[in-house]
Amino acid sequence: MAHPQAPSLAALAALLAHETRATFCLALLDGRAWTASELPRTAQVSRPTATEHLNRLVEGGLLTEVRQGRHRYLKLADDRTGHLIEELTAHAPAAPDEGGAALRDHLRVDPADLTINAGALGERPAPNRTRQPSSARPAASP
Repeated sequence: MAHPQAPSLAALAALLAHETRATFCLALLDGRAWTASELPRTAQVSRPTATEHLNRLVEGGLLTEVRQGRHRYLKLADDRTGHLIEELTAHAPAAPDEGGAALRDHLRVDPADLTINAGALGERPAPNRTRQPSSARPAASP
């Protein structure tokens, strides 16, 4: 029999399993209440897409919203939510960087251990030719 909290945990994990929603939550770690028009820029998504994701986060209890006039402000639901996001981020693998340092660290490879035998490079056989130069071809018979 499954653990009684398994469905709730799976639902919570599903809320954060989308990169756009995760980006919103990470942005909101600064403690501010952001408008619904500011958050789409952080995740580089359209406003309708952002609205769909923000609604899911509010319905799931990770965000709260406050309406002031025509503006909709969103923030993390509480300090526990902020701590949850921080803890999950700490357990996530490092984001890849352009230089590959995160991947090298993850694989525990020291670049100094990676050497190339320069002599071996010069001893490679010439590539096979699929066509012979015209001077090497036999003459066509009449």
